[in-house]
Amino acid sequence: ITAQASAPPAVTKALQRVTAALTKSPTELLTELEAAAAPCELLLRKLDKKREKQLLQTQRIALLDQLTTESNPAACLLLVVASLFVRLRQQAVHPAGRSVPALVAALQPSLSEAAFQLLHSFQTEVATWLQLEDGEKKAAIHAQLQSQLEQLKGLAAGSTETDNDQATT
Repeated sequence: ITAQASAPPAVTKALQRVTAALTKSPTELLTELEAAAAPCELLLRKLDKKREKQLLQTQRIALLDQLTTESNPAACLLLVVASLFVRLRQQAVHPAGRSVPALVAALQPSLSEAAFQLLHSFQTEVATWLQLEDGEKKAAIHAQLQSQLEQLKGLAAGSTETDNDQATT
């Protein structure tokens, strides 16, 4: 607040409009950001397609590297979903645990039926596993998840013909 109080009125007004646009559509937010750039003496550039593709590829490689060393089923699920979004939809996501069911559903059109079933059943089992108290049932579900982990990692890596693009070629 003190930085805003010491800023010139034009900058303060522009930043207030940007703040108000945070609750509106992304288009309105971008419009307000572009309008605020001049008073704030900022230069905004659009990301070129080559650079964007490089960034997505770098993120996918980083996700796959993390996935190779990860053994926790819930963490693996998050990494697989993020990797699939980059590979199939060219979109970077940083999913929270609560958003995984919606993200899995959003991936359905891009996946083959078998791949979607694997991902959906794994997600359901992880949710069940996380809700259970310690005991035999939790251990049994954990063992089942561990047995499916390599198959799920293969889905993220694209090593199996599991998405619709590969299935049609």
